Amino acid sequence: MSSNVINCQECIFPPYPNKELINFRAEKTNMDQPLDFNEVNRISFNNALINNGNGYDTSANQFKAPETGFYIFTTEILLEFVNPGNIEIEIRSNKRLIGSTGVLLSFQDEPVGFTAMTPLDADELVAVFITPANTGFKAIESAFTYFGGSILR
Repeated sequence: MSSNVINCQECIFPPYPNKELINFRAEKTNMDQPLDFNEVNRISFNNALINNGNGYDTSANQFKAPETGFYIFTTEILLEFVNPGNIEIEIRSNKRLIGSTGVLLSFQDEPVGFTAMTPLDADELVAVFITPANTGFKAIESAFTYFGGSILR
């Protein structure tokens, strides 16, 4: 009996000969980051565990699209706070808002995250921002606080 084995990678992602893999995952491994009340705070993800295509810059805390394409981004941020309250998390490019979520947090050390997809031009910059509606919030140093993305082509 013969078996036909299908390479699932090719089923899901059509082959792109001579195209570089572009994906990254960066975590927050430096100290906790207090968030300014009613201010837009850029979140620092200082440790790039994966950085294929060299698009993620740990010193600028942002991803720079190496090529034009369709990208998917995911972020999750472990938040600590003194009083429950609302926060808004955004994934933004230097050209526009890519995606956002608003959440009312009521439990200590609560992770919040979401995924967004968008077309990007080459050299477009993407980063994660948080705006807390009250005082006492901070992004926690943790493997649960990360920002990642990949080109879908």
